[in-house]
Amino acid sequence: MSFCIMCLNLQYIYSLLIEKITATINEEDNHFIERAIAEDDEVRQLWDDICRELHSERGRKFLDNLDEKTAGLQVEAVCSLSRRMD
Repeated sequence: MSFCIMCLNLQYIYSLLIEKITATINEEDNHFIERAIAEDDEVRQLWDDICRELHSERGRKFLDNLDEKTAGLQVEAVCSLSRRMD
């Protein structure tokens, strides 16, 4: 059976990607999201978009100023704002 994003909640996928970026993801979820990135075009595109944003000048500045205790919330807030601006 192939992996299918249509069978999953996109918000859940997005939250796992945020956990992956902030290194707060557990091993089981990381395995799951790695498979999703490898096998699902929509998930891979979302991952690429997030990574591209975080590697931009604005993203690097943001990452340099992250507070480790609130990193996940900060990344999620910025990514949500960026998606609304697109």
